[in-house]
Amino acid sequence: MLIAVDIRCLASHLRTGVAEYTYELLTALFSADRSNRYILFYNSFEDASKYLPAWNYENVEFIAANIPNKLLHGSIAVSGRPYLDRFLESKIKRKIDCIFFPNLDFSSWSRTAKVILTVHDLSFELLPDCFTLKQEWRHKIIKPRAQCLKAHKILVPSENTKQDLMTQYALEADKIRVVYP
Repeated sequence: MLIAVDIRCLASHLRTGVAEYTYELLTALFSADRSNRYILFYNSFEDASKYLPAWNYENVEFIAANIPNKLLHGSIAVSGRPYLDRFLESKIKRKIDCIFFPNLDFSSWSRTAKVILTVHDLSFELLPDCFTLKQEWRHKIIKPRAQCLKAHKILVPSENTKQDLMTQYALEADKIRVVYP
């Protein structure tokens, strides 16, 4: 199976909670799985390879795009393009079986893509007063509800987040899987 993973959160000197989650999850996955092939996608206008983990496995490949993030995010927000699965397929000249997004971000994919999405929480929906206006607008622009509805499976870190997704976005329980960190 060919699995693409969005690792844009790791392409920075700042290590956020989402980046730690992504790093730990992929480190465990790569040490256990040698049969699937992984394409790790990141984007940075500058050379971000120095920030990336040194995962030296035969079944793991890094693909970089050198598009300024503001341009990429703006394009996805306005036009829904580029489809990240098709962009990667054009780079590797192969069909991707699945694409994994470890957090809600500026993401777009084709109708044929099989997508797994991680939703860490819905605090932006439940506690909007705790967010700045800029953060509030960012969440509106990335359209988390639409991403959740389009995804094939959603990973969450707790039963509480699963219940929040079912209540706030009317998602079916079988679409959501609790995977504890």
